[in-house]
Amino acid sequence: MKTEEYIHRIKSIKSRLQQDDLDQLEAEIEQLTEARPERVGGYLLKVEIALRNSDIEKAIAVLEKGSLKCADERIKIQLTILYSKERRFEESIDLGKELVERNPDNLTLCLAYAKSLGAIKKITESIRILKKCLTIDSNHIGVLNELAHIYFKIEDFEKAKSLYQQILEISPSKGISWVNIGNIQVKNAEYRDAITSYQKSLELDPTLSEAYYNLGQVYSNILGDKVKSLEWYQRGYRLGKGNSSTVLEILAIVTKWQLADWSSYISENERLGNLLLDYLNQEIIHNLVPYELSFAGIHPQVYMKVAAKYSNAIKESLTVSKHNRSYDHSIGEGKVRVGYYSPNFRLHPGGFLVRTLFEHHDRSKFEIHAFSLVSSEDYVKNDIEEATDYFHDVSKMTSVEIADFINREKIDVLVALAGYNTQMKLDVLALKPAPIQIMTLGSHETTGSNFIDYVFSDSVASKEQLKDFYSESIITLPCSIMFNCPLPEVNANSTNRADHNLPENKFVFASFNHPRKLDPATIDTWVKILQASKDSVLWIYHGGIPKIAQNLKEYFKKKGVFDKVVFADKVEINQHWERIKHADVLLDCFTYNAHFTAIEFLRYGVPMITLKGDSHNSRLGSSILHFAGLSDLIANSVAEYIALALDRHKVYSFKEKLAEKNQLLFDSWMQVKYLESAYKKALDMFRRNKVKSFKVKPLLPFDSK
Repeated sequence: MKTEEYIHRIKSIKSRLQQDDLDQLEAEIEQLTEARPERVGGYLLKVEIALRNSDIEKAIAVLEKGSLKCADERIKIQLTILYSKERRFEESIDLGKELVERNPDNLTLCLAYAKSLGAIKKITESIRILKKCLTIDSNHIGVLNELAHIYFKIEDFEKAKSLYQQILEISPSKGISWVNIGNIQVKNAEYRDAITSYQKSLELDPTLSEAYYNLGQVYSNILGDKVKSLEWYQRGYRLGKGNSSTVLEILAIVTKWQLADWSSYISENERLGNLLLDYLNQEIIHNLVPYELSFAGIHPQVYMKVAAKYSNAIKESLTVSKHNRSYDHSIGEGKVRVGYYSPNFRLHPGGFLVRTLFEHHDRSKFEIHAFSLVSSEDYVKNDIEEATDYFHDVSKMTSVEIADFINREKIDVLVALAGYNTQMKLDVLALKPAPIQIMTLGSHETTGSNFIDYVFSDSVASKEQLKDFYSESIITLPCSIMFNCPLPEVNANSTNRADHNLPENKFVFASFNHPRKLDPATIDTWVKILQASKDSVLWIYHGGIPKIAQNLKEYFKKKGVFDKVVFADKVEINQHWERIKHADVLLDCFTYNAHFTAIEFLRYGVPMITLKGDSHNSRLGSSILHFAGLSDLIANSVAEYIALALDRHKVYSFKEKLAEKNQLLFDSWMQVKYLESAYKKALDMFRRNKVKSFKVKPLLPFDSK
């Protein structure tokens, strides 16, 4: 076929792309490429048709085949761009390296190449290419957006915000830029401004799922307004575009439950299972924070998959591919350097649980560091600072700076004392600044990651079947995994029952877990207890959230026991501790047991009844009671739970046991000795290139089985 005829037929096909049958046109193009395989036009047309059919893989196959027969550089340029879109970043870079130097004016090519560089953490080179692009077109929105995105990832928020504002000046209708500005404002703790920015984005584009998601997250996790959060999640999955609606609907369901609204619980529970399967099988822009599902009672295997997806997203978001770390110091030799890493070294349940724990470390063998992610000045923080050798406030550092700092301090064992928490900065742990990394306290489920080496467990909280649902190795302690420290003495005569609307001569069942731990199975069991127990009331904490109080009131009214329910308000921590004595027994929740609340009640002399479940979170109450010498308050069935609650003689008898000071639960010194044994063994295995589960041997003849 002559060149003139080839060109004429290519032009003819181009003119018919909009109206003719694409399959027929593709057959004609195939004839052309077979006749003149060295000409580029046929390949580019086949690629155009494949992309119109959203078949990028086919487009790449056409170009790869064409590159063997056609030397035209446009094939390689298109391949570089499509490799980047398909996340084949290394191939995009290998092919595009010389192309961008020869084609600096092809901004689509240069942008794709820069994106690939950024994706494999070659940040400096990516920024260089993008800035070079801006010398050619200073208003190229794609380039400006990618550069802003990189600055955001490296936590240079001022430059990122300036670029997003520039985009809005060029294109005021770009609602997504307001979302990005809102994200920066969240990072800067400008939460009300962030809300305004997200709402501006929705005024421009009511289908922006990112805005609905972020509004829900700010209201839920930062401002603590679950009602507003639910409103945004519900609007988002109804109005938002794309498969992000899956995540928004999941969050709407679990948030609704956390507000004690179980009006459609059975159907929503079934729906949640289907949504989670969809979520795990989709490429979704927003990854679920596993903690959001901890209270929903999902199967540990599903939880592990959700956690793995989230931890992978954390690793992909890192701006450095290989952290500049070395473990060339004499690991575990001499003093072992232990770093405790948390946002909760302050007036916070997580702070109270470790307030005096660190002072029990053997300073002749261990050097203790605390890395605080939140700046605070209160007596809990001061006690922790005094109990450690080095207290580091890293709240103003970027994640990379924190990881570098931990590594420079030559920490041997880094212990994270919170889980998938908004303030936790898990990307620091993903940079693996320490040779041994352990997650505990704030999270007892798996992180699903490959950057956490171990989690702590004990013989009660864990069971053999659960071990398959952990990505980490498990260190089994011969004591409870719940750290605890002495709580302040309280004024025993500061209040009476009447001050809390409690009847003076009735038996008081108490529920002071956070209301998000409540579920219909737990509440319905309490209803049965109230119905079977004369002269009793349920004293229940509503978290200071009117909507929860309203929903619980309606629920108890339907069950016919509202006259036996007394609501507890949210009060200052000292006032809360002073009122605990007015309860006769704490009733534990089923799906997610009491943690700090259990420690509080036991410390102040009130026993707890718990139901041993099948997950780590539903067995922690059993762990606490077992190691406190109160195993008889652990039920193995709902019927046992009810029987224990109704046995007032047994409940009263256990109050006497709580006065004993030799129980292992209250022995912080012993807990620390077990931690030290665990750290030493983990380091010994690290030196031998092993990371595997192990048990710490008891130091006392205490039955931990």
